[in-house]
Amino acid sequence: MNLTENEILLRMKENLRKASELCDVMAISPERWSTFAQFKKSMDVVEDCCRQMNYWRQDTRWLPMGRHAALMVQNTRKYLINNPLTSVSNTAYHMLINLAEMIRAITAGVVKDLETKATGRAGMILPDYIALPTRTQGRPVQVCSTPGGVILPDRVAA
Repeated sequence: MNLTENEILLRMKENLRKASELCDVMAISPERWSTFAQFKKSMDVVEDCCRQMNYWRQDTRWLPMGRHAALMVQNTRKYLINNPLTSVSNTAYHMLINLAEMIRAITAGVVKDLETKATGRAGMILPDYIALPTRTQGRPVQVCSTPGGVILPDRVAA
């Protein structure tokens, strides 16, 4: 599907809104699995939209939000599995209401910031640099290069 940047953002915001409403429904409904399936679909769309925004803007800052959406689904599934579905417990109610509020905060904060704030950079925005591992003395770890040019720590190359 070929969507423009604005269409992707609208789709993301709509699905975040829908996911927060579904959390509110799951909080008061004793039968949660059909609602959870809709919640999962909405969050999957959000995750996909984050990947698409990464491509459109060449900005990897969208990717952690997509990963966070996937983790929300996994943690919610685990929580629902570990809690009885026939009764609405007080802790389940508060957990799902807090999740709904968290999704609304993400929509109002993170999405809006990534969408509108200036980056202060030109070109691609790549992940932050990861420092090389060091020994306890603070010296860098020795690395060697393979004939193909891959750099490996010395313990792997042996």
